[in-house]
Amino acid sequence: MYHFSICPPKESAPTYGIANLELKDGCFGLPLSQLSGKRLELIRNKLIADRKRIVLYTLSMPLSEYESYLSAFRAAHLLRIEAVKLCLCTLREADGNTFRQLSRILELAEDSGIRVLWEPKAEYDFFTPESYKAVRTDWTGLIFNPAEFAKQRKKPFLDVLYKSKWKHDIAMIRINDWANEGSSPVLPGQGNAELKECVSALLAQNFDGYFSLIPYLGELTQEDVLNQFTLLLMEM
Repeated sequence: MYHFSICPPKESAPTYGIANLELKDGCFGLPLSQLSGKRLELIRNKLIADRKRIVLYTLSMPLSEYESYLSAFRAAHLLRIEAVKLCLCTLREADGNTFRQLSRILELAEDSGIRVLWEPKAEYDFFTPESYKAVRTDWTGLIFNPAEFAKQRKKPFLDVLYKSKWKHDIAMIRINDWANEGSSPVLPGQGNAELKECVSALLAQNFDGYFSLIPYLGELTQEDVLNQFTLLLMEM
């Protein structure tokens, strides 16, 4: 069956029956690397009691903070976090030293059993397929956001996904859509993100990752998006 994940805009926000959570560092009051053992135990117990699981946790620390990453990955292991996303801001200086630091960080993640994901975005245009090839390991993957490419007036399926060498590395697809006319978010299937084509192509190659529900801008709620996407799935 399909896997859904949700990024609540705030801690008390409804999750519409979705048990898989996407969280950002600091959501528990302190960075993950600074949480005490007792605090981690309380968080773990609450996740169990609420039948929730953290499937993606975003970190954006400088790659030079080796000990902080070590502590964060240990905490992620205790909380059974499935994957972390490293913000591409950590790769702005894409030189040899950066990749040496990153290599150590990726080794730490693998030793902790944590997968590392990257999410290409328009503001990080330096993160090309060649860049991903340089950081790719058996424990890395991609988050694909069709709307990001629609904003760039690209065709997310025909121009990006169809031609990608790394489509099998996609672990998560963002369920949002974008209308070039009006430059605004719209319900899934109603914009230029070729969402139906992208999802169909991934499912055809046995995609077993997450359909990610992230907060929309404007008047669209996550519930609106979830309901519309569910209908879209039924048509595939």
